[in-house]
Amino acid sequence: MVVGCGVLGASLATKLSCRGYDVCAIDEGLVGLENLGDDFSGFTDVGDGSSAEVLERNGIENASVVLALTGHDNTNILIAEQAKACYGVEKVYARLFDEAKARLIEPMGIGALCPRRLCEDQFASMSGIVVPEDDDL
Repeated sequence: MVVGCGVLGASLATKLSCRGYDVCAIDEGLVGLENLGDDFSGFTDVGDGSSAEVLERNGIENASVVLALTGHDNTNILIAEQAKACYGVEKVYARLFDEAKARLIEPMGIGALCPRRLCEDQFASMSGIVVPEDDDL
């Protein structure tokens, strides 16, 4: 289940669908769902992905992975916490622009996808240059 079909959400939903995964993509508006690629063969729904009603309508109780990728950290945290605590989804990830919020969800077993951190890690991996943690500055 992918909640939030901006550039990242739509791309991941389409690629997972193309690899044969059953994917449900949820977005607040049709505009977001139009970001899905032509190859997307999953299910779509327009609705508030933080709503238990919308999540249940789309089968969250059977989801093995939930990606909360809206443009709002607090919404992503709410979706992720519901998926993990209320529905027992094993693999849950939330995109967070404010990395300080990651410490709220990581102890629950929710993966934090922080764009800045991921880019720094990728740069360090590609270049071999060690990028100091914020605490090391």
